[in-house]
Amino acid sequence: MNACQRKNAGGEKVVGEKEREEFWALGIAEMKKGQEIIETRSKIEGLQKQLFGATTLLQQLEIEMNEILRRKSELLGLPVPSTFV
Repeated sequence: MNACQRKNAGGEKVVGEKEREEFWALGIAEMKKGQEIIETRSKIEGLQKQLFGATTLLQQLEIEMNEILRRKSELLGLPVPSTFV
């Protein structure tokens, strides 16, 4: 046991031990926070993929809607606008 690991006669920690324990506690907190950041980034990436998929679907639906409206205009004998949506 070195001097930093022993307690003095009064039961107080030897100088440096408190700082070492705080350093380790901060290291553990840093590791946990880093893991939280990684997990949150992963969630964001998943949401971005979902958003991209939903946006792609929305664009396809708009194209289909424009085609429906264009065809209805033709059947009614109305001029066909270039874009409805």
